[in-house]
Amino acid sequence: MIKPWKLIKSEWVLQNKWYSVRKDMVEVRPGKILDEYYLGVWNDIVMILAITPSGIVPLVRQYKHGISQIIIELPAGYMEDGEDPLEAAKRELKEETGYESDNWSKLGYFIKSAGKTVGGNIHLYLAKNAKKTSDQHLDDTEDIEIIEKPFREALAMAKSGELHVIDTVLALLLAEEKI
Repeated sequence: MIKPWKLIKSEWVLQNKWYSVRKDMVEVRPGKILDEYYLGVWNDIVMILAITPSGIVPLVRQYKHGISQIIIELPAGYMEDGEDPLEAAKRELKEETGYESDNWSKLGYFIKSAGKTVGGNIHLYLAKNAKKTSDQHLDDTEDIEIIEKPFREALAMAKSGELHVIDTVLALLLAEEKI
């Protein structure tokens, strides 16, 4: 029978605003101890599939240093400590794109990586009836270009492999029957 591991000791190796690393000592079964089990720790993420009354989806193009590539994805961002996921989604959509919506629904909550992370899971939202109400309000380290595509074209990009961010592909596929 599979049982949860027993946490014996835990210590922070790195803690900062963006990312933390924790080293745990765990007992995986009686008598078997792992002295060093490292976990990446960060806040959960919200990602938003916004769609205008005319069927346009705002995508964002930006550089991601972790993969050293410029990618296209849906607007997304980390939740603040204690922040409600829906409120975080509304904030991120407005900050990254200048869009707002009065019609929100949750597409799902998904675990991104279960083995070596704590948090960093994804809350996917659909924001129908989205409207551009302001300019972007980006952090000083962000450089984001908005790309507006009809939903069917964005979906085709996901299905063809043109979009590589799994959360974006998943959101578009999940929304297909709801649009």
